[in-house]
Amino acid sequence: MRVLTAVTGTLALALALEIPAQEIFVDGFESGSACEWSEVTDGDDSQASALNLGQTDDCDGNQTSILGEIHETTDVDFTVRHMTDEFACSVDPSIAITTTDTLRFCIYFSCDLGTTSLTCPGATVDATADSGALGCCTTTDMQTVIQILPTCTGTSDDDGTVWTEVSTSGGATGACAPYTLVVHN
Repeated sequence: MRVLTAVTGTLALALALEIPAQEIFVDGFESGSACEWSEVTDGDDSQASALNLGQTDDCDGNQTSILGEIHETTDVDFTVRHMTDEFACSVDPSIAITTTDTLRFCIYFSCDLGTTSLTCPGATVDATADSGALGCCTTTDMQTVIQILPTCTGTSDDDGTVWTEVSTSGGATGACAPYTLVVHN
């Protein structure tokens, strides 16, 4: 997998909160392609080979902005991040979505130990990833935020793995569709 650019800076996430961020471009401009942008990363088309955003904990306020594109109706982009549950903080991963095309966005969670449970908020639907991880999805063509509050029953820690998925499945119609996905712990 080739990541074109990584820039550390500050981005605004929902409600104008200023949080340190890392910005990653997962697709790049290629003159003369069918889309304005074309896929230049390999391996982010499945949950098993997702773009790894590293490790974080639930106290650090870490977020990463993914600038990507669904370049054809069969394209799928996945990211993965491991989260550690620290004392006095809550595991509450979220994604902030910006797009003008109709795309499907999902966020999944799987506990390291115990049994994963979560409730999907508002206009999202329950989903299960190929790996069995539980999650929530929405199909949208505007700015949206999805936050989940997973619980790992049978253990005192909510350590686990978060995946995001962007695709045209589930009724979405976008192709050659740019998006910004901000993944927050």
